[in-house]
Amino acid sequence: MIIGRHSLVMRQFSSITALLAVALTAGCVSFPGASPVSGKFVHRETGTYAVFQDRGRFYYSFRTDTPALDRHGLPRRLGFYDFAGAANTTPHLALNSFDAGRFTIRFSESRDRFYLSYPAQFLGERVYERVSDR
Repeated sequence: MIIGRHSLVMRQFSSITALLAVALTAGCVSFPGASPVSGKFVHRETGTYAVFQDRGRFYYSFRTDTPALDRHGLPRRLGFYDFAGAANTTPHLALNSFDAGRFTIRFSESRDRFYLSYPAQFLGERVYERVSDR
């Protein structure tokens, strides 16, 4: 009985430790040479947009051009991104359970635009271009 409880506690500890490690690294651009992305990117036809921060976070609204905003004026949908390598243009995305696996993003090499694939919303890809903050 004691051995069974000890084993259960160790499995729970291992699971919690693994989840903590994932949470701590989720918001980081993981590869030392990877270029972080920052700025607002807009789809010209729909007005939908995403705001990327160089610390691995992005706020997005791919369904409406007038999303609910947080107190900082950013869309309430928050995701995390990181790149596997310096030349990689497709980031790994960590999203809430509602959006997980529903869309993918691929950046141009210059990181001045990205291509959104969202099969449940539209066919093909939409191009989002970086806009000035003015």
